[in-house]
Amino acid sequence: MSLTLLKSTDYASISQQQLANEHAILLIEHPLCQAKVSVYGGHVLSWQPTNQRPVLWLSDKAEYQAGKAIRGGIPICWPWFGPLIDEQGNNLGNHGFARTSDWQVSSCSITQEAITLVLSIKGENRHSAWQHSFEVEQTLIFSKGLYQQLSIKNTGELPLKFGHALHSYFAVSNPKNVHLPQLKGVHFDDKITGKKQQIDELVNCVGPLDRIYYDNTEQLIKDTGWQRTIKVTSNDCQQWVVWNPGREIAATMADVHQGGETEYVCLEAANTQWVSIEAGQSQAVSQQIEII
Repeated sequence: MSLTLLKSTDYASISQQQLANEHAILLIEHPLCQAKVSVYGGHVLSWQPTNQRPVLWLSDKAEYQAGKAIRGGIPICWPWFGPLIDEQGNNLGNHGFARTSDWQVSSCSITQEAITLVLSIKGENRHSAWQHSFEVEQTLIFSKGLYQQLSIKNTGELPLKFGHALHSYFAVSNPKNVHLPQLKGVHFDDKITGKKQQIDELVNCVGPLDRIYYDNTEQLIKDTGWQRTIKVTSNDCQQWVVWNPGREIAATMADVHQGGETEYVCLEAANTQWVSIEAGQSQAVSQQIEII
C-alpha cells in the first residue's frame, strides 16, 4: 500500500492511497471537511464536515474488486437504474456499469472554501443492450456541503438514452428514528408489493422499504436520535428512491456487516425512466447535500 500526494496547500491536501488490489482511494483533508473517493466506480466513500458525525454510511464488509459494486457511500447507478430487461424478459444487469468502471481523475483544485475533484469515464458499445458512445464527467465539491454533478455527453450519431440514481447511503442513528416529511402525500411506486401510484405517510424508514417517489423537490432527512437534519436538493432528477433492505434481506447480503441495515437510509436522487439526449448534446444531473 502506498500514498502519493496529488495536491496540497498549507491548509488542505488531496492524496492518493493505492490499495493492494490496485484500486486507488483519494483522501480529502480540508479545514471544513474530510472525505474519501474511490477512483474505481467514481465512488464517494465518505464525507464528514468538521465537528459533525459522518454523513454517509459505508459497510465494514464493502468489497473493492473488479466487477463488484462498493456497498455504501454514493454508488453511481448509470446508464440505467434497476434491472435492464431484454425483449425475452431476461435481466441483463442491475444499475449499469458506471459503479464498476475505472474512472480517470481529470482535475483537482483546492481553495479555502472547498476541494473540487473532476473524474470522468468515456467509451462506446460498453454493453450489448446499450450501444452508445458517451462521455461522463463527474464534478465533486467537498466543503461544509457536498455537491455532486454528472454531466453526460452524447458523442455518437444517434440519440442516447440513460437512467440513473445517485444511490446515497445516509448514516443515521436508526431508521426507526428517521422521518422524511417532504414525501408526505407524494405518489410512489412500491417495488416490494408491485403497486403503483400509492400514497401514504412514511412514519419511519425501517425496512424492508423500496419506493420510487415521483417528486423533485428538496428533501429533509430528520433524525430524532442524532438530533440532525440533512437537506438534499436535486437538479434535473425527477424521482426520489427510498430504500432500506430490512433485517432479513440484509442478512443475505455478504457485503453488509451484521446490523448494518440499522445504520443507514438510502435516499437517491434519480431518473428511473429513460432520458434521451440528441447527438452532440449534453445533460447534467446533480445533488447538493448539507446539514441544517
